[in-house]
Parts: sequence; C-alpha cells; structure tokens
Amino acid sequence: MAEAGAPLRLLDLSKRLKISQATALRHLNGLIQEGYCYQEEHLGRYALTLKICGVADMLRSRVTIRSLAGEMISGLSTKLSVGASLSVQHNMECIYLDCVYEPGRMDFSLQRIGKQTPMHTTSSGKLFLTEFSKDELDSLIKEKGLAKLTDNTITTRELLDREIADVKEKGYATDNEECELGLRCIAYPVRDSFGKIVAATSCFSSVEKMTDDFISDQVKPELCRVAEELSKRMGFTA
Repeated sequence: MAEAGAPLRLLDLSKRLKISQATALRHLNGLIQEGYCYQEEHLGRYALTLKICGVADMLRSRVTIRSLAGEMISGLSTKLSVGASLSVQHNMECIYLDCVYEPGRMDFSLQRIGKQTPMHTTSSGKLFLTEFSKDELDSLIKEKGLAKLTDNTITTRELLDREIADVKEKGYATDNEECELGLRCIAYPVRDSFGKIVAATSCFSSVEKMTDDFISDQVKPELCRVAEELSKRMGFTA
C-alpha cells in the first residue's frame, strides 16, 4: 500500500501480494483493528494510516547500523581471512564502528574501533566524499586539509576530484597504501531507505595478499553482497 501511493482495492492487493483475497482480507482486518489501516467508506479501497510512521520512528530510534550489521563484519573477515570494518562519516572524518582483524595480525595502526581517519586517505572515506557538494569539499579542504600520510596519499584538489569521479563510476572505492604503508583496502557503500550513503563496509590486508586477482575474484563479490544485505536491512531498495 505504501508503494502504491494511493488506496487499493482488495483485488489489487491480493494480486500484488500473490495471495487469495480471503487471506488478504484477513490481514487487512487485523491491520484495521490495530489502527494501521482503514477502508474507504464509499469506494471500499484500503490505505495505511499515519500510525505506521510511528513504528518506523521507533525502529530508527532503537536500531543502530552496528546492531543491524550483527556478525556480518566478523563473518566477512573469517570467510576471506582478511581484516574487515564498518565505518561512518562524522564531522568530515571517517570513524570505525567495528573492526575485525585478519587472523594472526593486528599491526595496522589506523584500523581501530573509534579511530578517526582523514576521508581522502581511505576507501570508506572516499565513498562518503562522493555525496559532498563542491562547497562541502571546499570546506573540508579548508578545515581539514589534505594531509599526506604516505607517498601515495592524494594531496591536491584536482586528484581528489578525479578519484571521486572514478569512485562514482565504479560504485566502490580503493585505498592503495594511501592511508598506511603496506595496507590495501576496498570499500562498498551502505545506503539507507532514501539511498543516502550512511556507512561503508571494507576489507583490508597487506599489499602482498590483496592482489588485483584476489580482490576481483574473492573480495569484491563477498564484500558487495554484505554491503547490499546491510543496505537492505537499512531499508534501501535498488
């Protein structure tokens, strides 16, 4: 009913849901009884009440991205034997909400829960930058600068603009020793019900392990699947 944007007949609802009219009517009567739906007096069509919005608001207030991710980040790390993280953007910096390390190593200093990193240096941060306006990028550079963390770090507006355009086209972002020497990372976006990027999931490991073939054949398919599933849990529909 919400997707239709207008009241629907019982016949239309049963066809959309692929159930019998009797079953659809039983569900509708339950929704009407609880105040989530009403039936038009003259035309007999059905529509949702605004009470359904209260359920959505309550869910948003009690559920966090971290809780929705559950064991997905640790499962990603275990399956691929690499590090995996979940991050968000706050105050023009990338913050790690969850980080699971590759079995046997914890030597990457910037991958820590609660750690803040410059967005232009990380794959997750680059995803967030794709939704920044020109003025917001100007403010970022003015307030934070484009600090050089390694020889591979992007340090000019021209190169940053090119990188952002490339990320938009590909749908994912990479970090090739731009944040930390010896570390290679790839990230996919997590979107909310409005399509906005609200988080990023990433996989990271040494440059020796994160070869182009390994990323293409194993990491990208699995990481993309996790990002899409988490986006779905956030209410996003492609």
